[in-house]
Amino acid sequence: MLFQKFSIIQVINKTFNNGTVLVGISIISWNTSMQSKFSYSIANSTLPLPFYYVSPLLLGEKNISVSGVNLLYVNSTNSYYVYLGKSNVEGVVIETYFYFNLNGLADKVINLQIGSNGKISSETTLDLWMTNFNNTGIGIPHFKGITTASSEITSSLFPQYSKIMEYIILVGALLVMVILLFRGTKWVR
Repeated sequence: MLFQKFSIIQVINKTFNNGTVLVGISIISWNTSMQSKFSYSIANSTLPLPFYYVSPLLLGEKNISVSGVNLLYVNSTNSYYVYLGKSNVEGVVIETYFYFNLNGLADKVINLQIGSNGKISSETTLDLWMTNFNNTGIGIPHFKGITTASSEITSSLFPQYSKIMEYIILVGALLVMVILLFRGTKWVR
């Protein structure tokens, strides 16, 4: 199994009077030393969808709903409130564990895909590395040796064609995970 390491940079670029924000997202592939250009979307300012945040007032509640996604309280451990989100897509069970700190930010998110045979087919772990949530002095990080992708991805940017496919599949998997977590439909137990 090939191990991929990515960093996701999320930025709120602008706040609008109608209660929305402009969110920018860029992904760094450490395996290929490439960073995608920022893509932008408009989101509700009380809970921008790409961010993993819940009001600290809700922490410890048995069941909470975040953008239409039901999260079930699992336990409190090491200053974290652990919640589970579950969904089922064509026989594949997706379990997502959120480790919220006391500020309501998810310091860790573990996403498990469990096949119809009951075995884990995919595991993705997201760790919060840096945030300016309580420290606005923190800026967007820049890294030496990382190339920003142009609007066109050409095979010369990657050592081989398979790397392109890995990048596309991983980005697609991350986007599917975000869509499934925040799609607002009821999930099957």
